[in-house]
Amino acid sequence: MPGTYSKILVYYPDNKRSVAVETLIRTIVDAGYEVIVLTLTARGPFHEELEKKGIRTLSHVLVRKNAWTYFYKHSRFLARFCKKEGINIVLSHLQDANFIAVLSSLFLKAKVTTFRHHDESSFFAEYGERVRLKRNKKEVLIDWFINRFSKKIVVLSEHVKESMIRHERCSEKKIVVCPLIYDFSMYPLPEPAVVYEVRQAHPCNLLLLMVSRFISTKQHLPVFEVVSGLIKEGLSIKIIALDEGPLKLEMEKFVMNRSLGSYIYARV
Repeated sequence: MPGTYSKILVYYPDNKRSVAVETLIRTIVDAGYEVIVLTLTARGPFHEELEKKGIRTLSHVLVRKNAWTYFYKHSRFLARFCKKEGINIVLSHLQDANFIAVLSSLFLKAKVTTFRHHDESSFFAEYGERVRLKRNKKEVLIDWFINRFSKKIVVLSEHVKESMIRHERCSEKKIVVCPLIYDFSMYPLPEPAVVYEVRQAHPCNLLLLMVSRFISTKQHLPVFEVVSGLIKEGLSIKIIALDEGPLKLEMEKFVMNRSLGSYIYARV
């Protein structure tokens, strides 16, 4: 078992599969560390896939009525959990889990490293005014808290690091650049029968797939507007938007109001 810090908790919000995060977890396990995975959501495909590899997974779910109560209760649970399990290192991913982990660090002996997966500050600084969008103030506050009180923040590129320093005034000393790693063999190959079935269900010259959460920075609205314009010009084009998110209902209303239900589809 390598080093003193041998028991690691990967703290993750979602229960859906992520090849990048799964690859990271498996790489840590292959290096000889004991890893436990804890999520903020109920058991799902993410847990099932990791358990196939012999990795222990758990979940702790709370109803989110009041955000601050939600974060506080999760932080207290995380602190107790780490103490009970003898966790040496916490690797948290995405901002909800990061916020809770940093808040818990006040009560933890374990070292907390936060993994940041977004670059909203750069997007809004460069394009916010152009697309008439402003960033949510609560998200800005959460980023500030994580930047201020994290000991180490792992980011996915030099661009994100520069953005955090420039737009968020985060200390350069605490930022570590570590690009995502992918085991591409984990991606299943397309099934010709399924591809044929999808194409038959949505006949057109160009069928687009958009796979991204329905949030403002993914820019579904401009994409839908462009597709709408192309359809009006007579092009044979359709788009299937996969995933979910807070703006999904708004995009469904856009499709309905423009009578685009035969061309734009939203699917989970």
